[in-house]
Amino acid sequence: MRRKWVFRGILIAFGVLSPLGVAEFVARKTSPVDKYLFEYRNELGETRRFYPDGYLLYSFAPNVKHPLSPGVELKVTNSLGFRDREYAKEKPRNTWRIVLLGDSVAAESLTMPVEKTFENVLEDRLNSGLCDKHIEIINLAVSGYDTELEVRMFETWGLALQPDAVWVAFYLNDIHHPPPRIVVRDNSIATVLDVWGDDQKGAEGFVRETNPLFTTLFFHSSLFRYFYVSNVIRNASVVNDDRLIEMQERAYKALGRLTARARERKMDVVVVMHSELRHSRELEPNLLKHVIAPMHAWSSTLGFPIVDFTGALDSMDLEKLRMDPKDYAHMNETGHRVIADLYYDRLRGGGFLPPGCH
Repeated sequence: MRRKWVFRGILIAFGVLSPLGVAEFVARKTSPVDKYLFEYRNELGETRRFYPDGYLLYSFAPNVKHPLSPGVELKVTNSLGFRDREYAKEKPRNTWRIVLLGDSVAAESLTMPVEKTFENVLEDRLNSGLCDKHIEIINLAVSGYDTELEVRMFETWGLALQPDAVWVAFYLNDIHHPPPRIVVRDNSIATVLDVWGDDQKGAEGFVRETNPLFTTLFFHSSLFRYFYVSNVIRNASVVNDDRLIEMQERAYKALGRLTARARERKMDVVVVMHSELRHSRELEPNLLKHVIAPMHAWSSTLGFPIVDFTGALDSMDLEKLRMDPKDYAHMNETGHRVIADLYYDRLRGGGFLPPGCH
C-alpha cells in the first residue's frame, strides 16, 4: 500500500512539474521582463543598462555597450552615462551649450548609433558653418522618464554642465509616471513601487525589500519573474480621472520648477512637443484634451515658449519613419533626419536657435 501511494505521489508531482518545466523553458526563451532590471550585475554576471540612482530613481549606466550580433557591440552611452557622444563636463570656450531633456523618444533604441539621433544630426548641421559659435546639444534623455524625472535630471546633471539653453523633448505620454522598475542589489531584490510623494525622496523612499525565498525564485525562474513583473506593471497602469489630475499637477509643478531655475541663471527654455508618428486626425481625443491643450495653457502661465509638432508630418508616409511599423513613438534613421530638419525649421522660425545661428 505504501509503495502504491509513493508511486501516485510521483505521478502527481510529475504531472504538476512537467507543465511548469515547459513553461519555464518557454519563459527563458521569450520573457521580456529583463528590460525592467537596472544596471546591476546579477549572479549570472550579466550587466543591465539601468541602475538605481537616488533622486533620479534610475538612469543610464556609463559606457554601456549593446550587442548587435555575436562579437559586435555598439557603444550606446558615454563615460558620463548619457545617450550621446563624449563631452567635457566643463563647457569649452566659445561654445553655446544646450541640454536636451526627454524620454525614450529622444534617447532612442539602443540599436541606434548616437551619431544618427536627431539632436546629433541637428548639432552637426549647426556646426557646418551656420553658427558663429561651436554648438553642443547634450542628450540627457532617459527611457521611461516622465516630466518630473526629466527635471530632476536637469537639476542633477543639467545645471552642472553649465548650459546656455534647455530644450525639453516632450512626448505625449510624459505626464505619465515611469513604470515600476526592479532593483537588483547584491543578489537581492527590491521593487520601486511608486514614484509619487515627496520630491526629495529618491529610490530609497519607495522600495520594499524582499525575503530570501522570493529572491531565490526571482533569480532562478524566468517564469516567476515574468508573472511578478507583469502584475506590478498591470497594477501601475490603471489611470483614472483622479490619477490623471495628479499626473497633470506633477508635470505642471516640474515645468514650473524648471523654468524658475533656468530663469535664475538666464538660460533659455524651449519645450518641443513631439507628436505620435500618426496623422493628427488619428490622434485620440483624450490626448488633445488632457495633454496638448494643458501644455499650451501652461506655456502661457509659466512663461516658456512651446514648439508643437502636432500635424507637422501629416503630408508624409509616417510608416517609413517608424522604428517598427506598429511603433508610433520611436523613429528609424530616416525619421531622425526628418525630425532634425523640423527642429531646425521650427526653432529658426520661432527665433529659438542659438544666437549667431542662421
